Amino acid sequence: MLDFEQVYNLPVTKKLREMVRKWWHMEIYMANTEGQFWGDLYFKTEFCQYLHSVREGMSLCMSSARERAAQVKARREPCILKCHAGFSNVAVPIIMDNEYYGSVIAGTGILLEKPHPDELGQIIGRLQGLGLDPA
Repeated sequence: MLDFEQVYNLPVTKKLREMVRKWWHMEIYMANTEGQFWGDLYFKTEFCQYLHSVREGMSLCMSSARERAAQVKARREPCILKCHAGFSNVAVPIIMDNEYYGSVIAGTGILLEKPHPDELGQIIGRLQGLGLDPA
């Protein structure tokens, strides 16, 4: 069994999180096979902070994080996934000796590419559904 608490708090892991946050404005968290998380699921981008300003936004974020962890577990390969707000996340499974231990997921709270107008409409609709102003 992998001790995620220990791995997440290793100096090299902390340094990696700092570098990824600084260079790419991404946050990193880890999920084990039971769906327990280590790390900051609440990305520090302005948009994510805005979403988290309402209780439902925070709840959707947690639900979305569990879904992403389940998806990478099922795929067992690195992939790009979308969060509940439509933003991209990179997910990488942790597999040793062909055994799945969990995943490392990095999220941005920003779009990696220009969204299709329908997708942008969905993002705006999600914000409005939370009672937030998309402007």
